[in-house]
Order: sequence, then structure tokens, then C-alpha cells
Amino acid sequence: MQGLLLHADCRGFYYCHEVPHLSAEHTIRCRPDMEAAEDHVCFRVARTRGSRLVLTADYALLGAISIHQHEGEAVVDFWVAERSEPERWHCVHEPQATV
Repeated sequence: MQGLLLHADCRGFYYCHEVPHLSAEHTIRCRPDMEAAEDHVCFRVARTRGSRLVLTADYALLGAISIHQHEGEAVVDFWVAERSEPERWHCVHEPQATV
């Protein structure tokens, strides 16, 4: 488990669970309430060799930290979404392409 966060109303939760051999993507999933039969993916990013995804948050925002290789260097991408709109993520930092 790379992060577990309760919804503001404590009825459901978000989580990032890493199972490398089961998916070509890292995902953050949401269970809208504790009795829901299925979780849905609210964030996804490509899985590469040695990459990781970590879920974090504060009172207003969800955060996704993607650690991966870019041009032979370890880099970090950081994405955020408002807790009220967990499907709308915005990249706030990613490595710049070299010229």
C-alpha cells in the first residue's frame, strides 16, 4: 500500500496499491463508501521499470507523486486534484526535456 486516505466525510477512501505484475499502470483508486462493491480508478500513470506512485493529501487536495527514470536520472512528477473533484488532476511539476 502506497497511501490510504479517508474521504472528508469518512464514508469512503482513496488508496494506491502497488501490484507490479498485474498492471501496466500505477493507479489511485476510490471507494465511494465502505459498502461499495467496486472501486474506481481516479488517477493513472504509466508503469515503467523501477517506477513508483505514492498518494498523499492535505485537508483540501489529493496528491500523486510519481517517481521514475527520465533520460537515465531519477525524477519526480507531482500531480494534484481537489478532494471535491478527484477525477480532475493537474500536473504541477514534471521534468523538463533537455535540448
